[in-house]
Amino acid sequence: MIIKSITEDSKLYKEMILYMMETLTILNKAKEEFIDPIKYNDIFQKMVLNSTSCLDKYEYKIQPTYFIFRKYIVSLAMVDVYSLGNDIKTIEFYTDIRYSYEDDKYDRVSYGLDITISKDGILILPYLDLMYMNLRSRILLSKFKIGIKDKDDYNFYKIYTVIYNMTKKSMLEEYPDVYENINKIDDNSEYLIKEIAILTTLVYMKYVVPANEYIKFMDLEKDLKDDTDPTKSIYDISRSLFDIGTKDPKLLDDTISKIRDIINKVAK
Repeated sequence: MIIKSITEDSKLYKEMILYMMETLTILNKAKEEFIDPIKYNDIFQKMVLNSTSCLDKYEYKIQPTYFIFRKYIVSLAMVDVYSLGNDIKTIEFYTDIRYSYEDDKYDRVSYGLDITISKDGILILPYLDLMYMNLRSRILLSKFKIGIKDKDDYNFYKIYTVIYNMTKKSMLEEYPDVYENINKIDDNSEYLIKEIAILTTLVYMKYVVPANEYIKFMDLEKDLKDDTDPTKSIYDISRSLFDIGTKDPKLLDDTISKIRDIINKVAK
C-alpha cells in the first residue's frame, strides 16, 4: 500500500490548504464566548459542518493533512491571539495529541506552541506536556526564529520542513527516552513528529501570514486557481447562508425558499 506524504507539491494540495484557511476564518468569526463546553459543542459542530463543505471532495479526504486538519480542527480554531503593545503579538496553540490508559505509558501527550511576533522577527516556541499518574512534565522543543528580513523566504513547505527536522533532531538527541515512551502508545512517534510539523505550519499560516499573501505563501499563482470549481461554488453559497442564518433566521428561511423556486424553474 502506498502511503501519501504529509505535504504534496500539487495544485490540488495547495488549494485544499487555502480552503482550510477559509474554514478557520469562518470558525474564528463565529466563535463565541462560552462557559460550558458540553452545551456549546452542538453549536460548534454545526459551524464545523457548514464551514468544511469546501473540503467535501474525495481527492482532499485521502490527503494525510486533511485527516490531521479534521482531527485537530477545534484546537486550530480555538487559538488565542494577544496584542501586548509595542507592535508585539503572541499566538498560543494547545492540543492533546496522544492518550493511553495502560500501565507504563503516558496517560496524555499534549502539544503546545507559542509564537511571538515583534519588530525583531517571529519566534516559534514549541513544547510537549507529558502526563502520567497526575505527574506532569513539560519539555521544550527546539525554538526557531525568523528575522523580519527573512520572513518572505519561508513559504508553507519550508516552514514544515524546518519544524519537522528540528523537532525530530530535538526528540532523538535531547529526549530519546521520551521518544521511545511516546512510541509505546501507538508505535508511531515518527508520525507524531509529522503531525507537530503540519500543525505548526497551519497555525503559522493562519495566524501569522496575512490572508492576502496566502497565494504567495503556497507558491500558487492566482491564475492557477479555478474559480469555476463547483465545490468552491457550493461552499460559497453554504457560507453565505450560514452567515445569514446566524444573523437573521427568518431571512434565511426566505432565502432558501427563493432558492428552491429557482431550482424548480431550472428543473422544468
